[in-house]
Amino acid sequence: MATDYETLIPSGIADQAIAAAEQESVVLALGNVIRMGAGVESIPVVSVAPSVGFVSPAFGGRKPITQVEWSAERLDPVEIAATLAIPDAFIDDAGFPVWESVRSELAKSIAKVLDQAVLFGTNAPAEFPAGGIAGLAGAAQTGATAGEAIDAALSAVEAQGVRPSGIASGLSILSAIRKAQIAAGLGPVTGEVESRLFGLPVETTVNWDATKGDAVVGDFASQLIIGIREDITYELSTDGVLVDPGGVIQVSAFQDDMTLLRVHLRVACAVAQPVGPSGSPIVGFEFADWTSGATAHAGRSKA
Repeated sequence: MATDYETLIPSGIADQAIAAAEQESVVLALGNVIRMGAGVESIPVVSVAPSVGFVSPAFGGRKPITQVEWSAERLDPVEIAATLAIPDAFIDDAGFPVWESVRSELAKSIAKVLDQAVLFGTNAPAEFPAGGIAGLAGAAQTGATAGEAIDAALSAVEAQGVRPSGIASGLSILSAIRKAQIAAGLGPVTGEVESRLFGLPVETTVNWDATKGDAVVGDFASQLIIGIREDITYELSTDGVLVDPGGVIQVSAFQDDMTLLRVHLRVACAVAQPVGPSGSPIVGFEFADWTSGATAHAGRSKA
């Protein structure tokens, strides 16, 4: 039986793959995702907001003077990619759509790499914020319960004049959500209950670094900017080779009866830091810790 490439990678996969990655990635789900039309872009962000006032006296009074300024957040896309080999015999004999499995697993891998780089700076390229959001935020706010710790983190963000838009966390927060629902008389219930705390959407990932805290709250919607330069693209080859970093051939598609798959995505990240009333940049993110597993980490000092 000939290899059914259309079953492996059907048309329209780019949008499907982006959607799958967004379902797996907390930063794609909560952040401001834009499609980039150029290799490097600068996104204008208000750094000094205007301030209006009442005119006094009402007739003939001089209008107050204010100003508005912008800073430019640079989006410099870097490549996330991988290559893999799938035996032709497996594709021929598989009793399920191979593409669905490939898409799901690659989406999970992309989400893991992106989330860890953006949130914690893990293996992040130089073009991403140094140390990720964890490197910008202060030490985690603590509390005896998840609700208390998250409330403290939300209060710290709000004290800077920033309105939080979401919560990112590991799976430990799900227990807190269930307890809150039970306490409110909503559970246990039949069917799926929306994951929200204090009215904010909660996105979870299994790839969480608990040493920074159990959750992070903040203004993801406007301050975390994720640029996608190219849609996820996939390419197939039946005669290519895969080599390791030392140049040693690991797979020869033609000789080994393999189909090679290459996945490619270019993505950028920036965290907007508008200037606050004190003249210092505002980082509208705070970590919360309710299991005492967090350790102090390098970041901005608490004012």
